[in-house]
Amino acid sequence: MSDTYSVFGAIGEEWNRQGGSQGRLGNPLSNEIPFLDDIGRVQNFEGGTIFWNPQWGINTFFRDPTTSINLDELTGYWTADDGGIYFFKYVHYVLCWVGMSGDRGLSFTNVFRGAVFNNIRVSGDWMDVPRGNVLRGGSLAFDITLNTDLRTPGIQLRVTKATGGFGARVLNKLASSVNVSSYINSSDTSWLFEKVRRNDGGSMEDHLKLCRDQVVLYAEVLDAPHVNYPVDPNNFSSVSYENFICAPWWPRGVAGWGGDDPPDGDLDFKVQIIERPNDNFWIGGGWSNDINPMDIKNKLEDGNYIIGVETVMYGRAAECGDNDHYDSPPLLRGWQEKRVNSVRINGRSINGQLAVFPSEDPYQRGVFEIAGFHLHPRTNVSEGTKLRITGPMILDGHGFFDRFHEDDPDVHNVEIHPVYAIDVIQSTFQTNLTGVWSDLNDGTYYIREYNGHVWWFGLDRDPGPAISSMFSGYLNRDNGVLEGELVLIPHGFLSDLQDDSIDFTLEGNNILSSNARPWRLKKLYDVLPPESTFGGRGGHE
Repeated sequence: MSDTYSVFGAIGEEWNRQGGSQGRLGNPLSNEIPFLDDIGRVQNFEGGTIFWNPQWGINTFFRDPTTSINLDELTGYWTADDGGIYFFKYVHYVLCWVGMSGDRGLSFTNVFRGAVFNNIRVSGDWMDVPRGNVLRGGSLAFDITLNTDLRTPGIQLRVTKATGGFGARVLNKLASSVNVSSYINSSDTSWLFEKVRRNDGGSMEDHLKLCRDQVVLYAEVLDAPHVNYPVDPNNFSSVSYENFICAPWWPRGVAGWGGDDPPDGDLDFKVQIIERPNDNFWIGGGWSNDINPMDIKNKLEDGNYIIGVETVMYGRAAECGDNDHYDSPPLLRGWQEKRVNSVRINGRSINGQLAVFPSEDPYQRGVFEIAGFHLHPRTNVSEGTKLRITGPMILDGHGFFDRFHEDDPDVHNVEIHPVYAIDVIQSTFQTNLTGVWSDLNDGTYYIREYNGHVWWFGLDRDPGPAISSMFSGYLNRDNGVLEGELVLIPHGFLSDLQDDSIDFTLEGNNILSSNARPWRLKKLYDVLPPESTFGGRGGHE
C-alpha cells in the first residue's frame, strides 16, 4: 500500500511478485478501476499496468518510453480520451484500426485506414460501422509523438484534424497485445455457471451441464416466447434483482405451488434448427472434456433438431440477503441486465424492454407471453421468425443432480442456455450494403457502404473474439465487383497474420470471393444509413 492508493487482491499479488514498489512496476498511480465490461479490474503503476479478469486471469504490461519512434510499435492496443479502445495494425507505412466504445462497441464502432508520412504524421479516412448506435465518417490527421508523462509514457497520437464527429483528440498506446483469446474458452463458462445464482437457492450449475460454448445456430421459432415470472410493466421493483433472487411473492413450501422452486424469470421458446451443423462442428475442438459430441448429435437427430432457447433474467452471483452485492457486475448476460451486460437482439441490448401480457392458459400462473421488444418492430420474435442464436449449448437437468442423460437420445434436453445474442434474419436486397452479415464460420461482419466505398469490421465470434478483420474497398455496381484490402487485426497476443488484396462479387444478399481463402458472406439484416453520413458533425463526440 502506498500513501495514497491501495493495492490488494489478485492485482496486489502480481504487484508483489514483480517486486512491489521497488520492482519494475514501481508505485501505484491509481486504485483499481473497472475495465471494459465492468467484470475485470485494471490498476496503473509508474512502470506499467496490471489487468485482472476472472475469465482472463492476470496480465501485466510494462511501459518503456524511448527517445525514438519505431513505427512497428504502433501495432497494439490503445486507449483514447473519448473512452474508446482501439486495436491498431501497422504494415509498410499503412495504419489501420478497429475502434470501439468502452461498452464493447455498442455506442460506437469505427474503422480507420491511413498512410504514415515522414514517420511522424498519419492521414486517412474513418467510418462508423453498424455495430454501434451512430453512423458517421470523415477524415483524420494526427501526429505521432512520444508521451513523457510518467503516468502514460510511450507512443501517443494527437489529432490535428478531424471531420465527421470523431470524438477522440489524444490516443495512448497501452500494450502491444491483450490476452482475450481465453475469453471464449468453454471452461470459463462452466466456472460462471457455478457462481451465478438462481432464485431457488441454487446455482445454474445445479441445472445445466455445458457441452460447448459460443455455439451459433440458425433456427425457426416454433412457439411464442414467454417469461415465467410475475412481470409488472408498471412497477420497476417487480423486476428488481432483490425481488428476483428473494422471490418474496412466492409462497414457498405451499403444496401445489411448486414448493421452493419459484418461476426463474427465463425468457423461453422452442426452435427448430434449419441449418444443420456440419461435420467440423462435431469433430472440432471446443467441447467439454466429459461430453461426447456424438451423444449430443444423436439427441438432436432423434428430436428432429428441435431445442429449447432460454435467456436468463439476471446473471449475478449475489444470494438473497447479500444486499451489499446486489449491484455487483453481472457474470452472464440477462434480459433484465443493462447495456453491455444485457442480451442483445440485432446488436441492441434488450435492457429489460419487454412488451408482455399475461398468458390465457389457466395452468400457466405467472407466465407472461412476449408481445415484442421495445427496440424496433423488426426485432420482434414470434412463431415462424428465423433467427441466428448465439450462446452455450447445454444439457438441462432441470434441477435433478447427475440426471443429464448424456447418452440417452430419447431425452431431448439440449438447449442454448443462456442466450448471448439473437439476430432476427430479415434481410432484403438493398442497393446499399450497409447491414450485419455472417460468414461460413459464423463470424459477424458489420458492413458500411458510402458512395461506393465499402468498409467492414468482422468478428470471429461474439463476444470475446481473438481476431477481427477490417476491410476497405470500392464497389463497382456495373459489374458487381468489390475490390479492396483486407487487414487482419489481432485482439489477442500478436502473431504473423497475413493481410491480402481481395476481390468479391455480389450475388443477391451474398458476397462471394474466388480467392485462395473462400469467403461467403450472407446478409442477416439491413441497417439503413442516415441521409448525412460523411464529413458532418454529430457522431460520438
